[in-house]
Amino acid sequence: MHVALFCAVIAFASLIQGNLGFASALVAVPLALIFLPKETVVSSMFMVGLSLNGFLSVRIRERISYRPVLILFFASLFGMPLGVWILRAIPLDTMQVFVGCLVVVFTILVQCGRLKLRQKGVLTWVAGFFTGLLNTSTSMSGPPV
Repeated sequence: MHVALFCAVIAFASLIQGNLGFASALVAVPLALIFLPKETVVSSMFMVGLSLNGFLSVRIRERISYRPVLILFFASLFGMPLGVWILRAIPLDTMQVFVGCLVVVFTILVQCGRLKLRQKGVLTWVAGFFTGLLNTSTSMSGPPV
């Protein structure tokens, strides 16, 4: 039953991702945490996100600014070990509250227009670090970017 529910959640999240170009984890993670262990959700969503973003990247490759992408990628590698530790150390109920707050805070910031930052410099490295941290702890790496 859990597998069928997870497949339905992934299908719905993939539909959102296909239409918007982002947000699959923002949709799938909170729903999947209701009935699956957090480690399963994060590792599964990592693979789903890799697939979805891989297909999307191929389709839009000529419009990608590679310099910020490379900075974000390398900076994310430094945040990943801390994210794995957080995933293992924090209990599920605390993680659910954290994920919910993360979604609400970034939604408010985006709606208020507060997230208009340059794509170069230290802030890109900071965003990359938190992307790695959040990707390995919650699989929701998009908000910092």
